[in-house]
This record gives sequence, C-alpha cells and structure tokens, in this order.
Amino acid sequence: MRPFLLIAAVLLVAACDTAPAETDALVGEWTAVGTRSATLVESRIDQQVPHFGAEGTGDLAVAGGARLPLAVVVGAGPSDATVRAGTSGGATLQLRESAHFPSEARLTLDDSLYSARFAVDADLFTFADGRLTVPEITVVGEGGARRQFRVGGARTLPMRTLRADTEVVSETSTSPLAPDLGAYALWLKEDGTARRRELRSQGNPMPTFGHWEASGTDELTLTFDGEPIQYRYRFEDGALVLEQPGAVFTESEDLQGYEAQLFAEPGSIVRVSHVAGDVLQRGEAAVPDGI
Repeated sequence: MRPFLLIAAVLLVAACDTAPAETDALVGEWTAVGTRSATLVESRIDQQVPHFGAEGTGDLAVAGGARLPLAVVVGAGPSDATVRAGTSGGATLQLRESAHFPSEARLTLDDSLYSARFAVDADLFTFADGRLTVPEITVVGEGGARRQFRVGGARTLPMRTLRADTEVVSETSTSPLAPDLGAYALWLKEDGTARRRELRSQGNPMPTFGHWEASGTDELTLTFDGEPIQYRYRFEDGALVLEQPGAVFTESEDLQGYEAQLFAEPGSIVRVSHVAGDVLQRGEAAVPDGI
C-alpha cells in the first residue's frame, strides 16, 4: 500500500473510532431533578455592565441581633431594588418607590415579614455606577411579632463584560423537581431506544417507549408517541442540561427595556433570546428495575 493511502486509512479508522465518543456520555439512566430558564443577550459592542446576582462588596446589612450582610443585588431600577443575603437566598430586602402610592421596604427573614411604609415618592435608595446605597431604614414585624430590624449601607456589584457579537447569559432561574412534582426518569440506550417514566411517590406509572438521536455536537432529539422534540444539550458538573429555545427579540422597541435592566448603552443590544429546559442527574436509581 502506498504511504499516503496507509495514512488516510489510519485516519479514517481513527475517525470512526472516536466519532461516537461525542454522544457516548448521553447513554445511561437519568433523573430530572430541576428546571432551568435563562436569558441570553447579544451586544453589538464590547461593554461593562453590573453583574446582578453575583456577590458584591460593601457594608449593606440587616442589624438587630446578629448582623447579616446583604451581599447579592438581584436587580435595581428607577423605582425598585431587590437584594439578598446570599446567592442561594436567605434574607431578602425589597425596596419600592412610588410617585402615586406610599413607598415601601419589605424584609423577609426566617420566614417572617418585616416592613415599613414611607411618604409618596420617598427616596429609599440610589443606584449608580453599579453601587446600591440604602440610607438606614427600620422595618417592623407584621402580625403578632413586633420585632424590629435596621437595614442600611451600600453594596457595589462586580462588573462583567458583554462581548460584541457574542451571546452572554444575563440571568438564570432554577426550580427543583421531585416525585409528583414533575420529576421523571429517562433511560437512553446504546441502540437508540429510549424510555421515560413519570416519578410518583406511590404507584408505578407505565413507561413511555421511544427513541433518541444525537447530531452535531449539541443537538438531541427525543421521540415519544411519534412526536420528536429537539433539544440543545450540554454537561455541567456531571449533570445533563436539556434546553429548548423560547422567545427571541430583535426589534429596538423590545430591546430598550432589556438595555435599561442591564444598564447597557442605549441601542447596543441587538438580540435577546430565552431558553428553558431540564437538569438531569445520572444514577442507577434513575430508572427502577422493570422499566
């Protein structure tokens, strides 16, 4: 055999050996443990915007007993702001100014609500250059509990870069799934067949049989009852994330609101899209015996 033919044959065999590896990781038993939605934005220029939802720096905190820092600014706008103790939740402070109704501060702490009302158009906070400043406010427990807390200080958000012509995740939200609350087991077999069963705390619902097919590097089609559903898939820390595209906005009148939320340059956002899907964990217990 001529040398170049031998090399070509070796490369062809190597390609055949490695091609299935891209989808091998999909094979197995999975359990849907949560849902996730995300908003993706695309800018026409490189720019820095506040990173809402990330832990910031500063002394904004709740006082009245142990001091509890409020480190994560979830969102801020002309008339409202929300800040939490941590990325996973904890205490939540909501500030709302109004030109027509009493302005209000609401603190949720240990499953209890504390609030205070102020004059119409009162200045409860300022937000500029990624820094949220709250003058000291006293909130009082609602209902029978009259405990008081003081809230005040400032918190500066980290900044992040929106790269030109690159989709960036601007925000995400997740919700857990559990038996009787949307959880399901999914089994993807090497021969392309698939089985899915809703998880219940009692009883064993019959599984649905179908098949699956992966194409490209991130496309997965699941077909059950003759209806194909296409997903984009990826792996995150061992979990399988299945996503479907949602609404897409490209018109300037739709994008202006997103630019205001992001504190992006006017006219700089060219596309906003939404995706939603499920997060699945691998495990032998994902699909019980007999499915």
